[in-house]
Amino acid sequence: MGKSKSYAKCRKTGKESVRYEDECGTRPVPGAQKSGPGRGKPVKEMADNLRDKLQSGVVAISNVSDSKVNFVVTATKDVIEKGIHSGNIVKEIAQIAGGKGGGRPNMAQAGATDATKIDEALSYACEVIKSQIK
Repeated sequence: MGKSKSYAKCRKTGKESVRYEDECGTRPVPGAQKSGPGRGKPVKEMADNLRDKLQSGVVAISNVSDSKVNFVVTATKDVIEKGIHSGNIVKEIAQIAGGKGGGRPNMAQAGATDATKIDEALSYACEVIKSQIK
């Protein structure tokens, strides 16, 4: 994958650290929120902030709150032009965790029920992204 094909994936559950995955390798995200409950707007805002830091790429992020899993996927304009569709990505990864969702090419959300499958779902995001790039 070239530099313009990088992406991020993160997971936020309670006190767990937030990770940044670039080119399918993992490293910490400096300055990312690391604790506290949140679904919907806080998770979307975090995904948007990470996407803006990337400048070019896709962010796939998950949060668990009250035993409910929330996924948010967002993408920069340049990778959307290369075939990335956040709605299709979130739909596929949420299915792994027993959920469903969808959205627009630039931003999408999903809900799921199986928090034990988050890592598997987020890891699969890399494969989905690779398959979408034209």
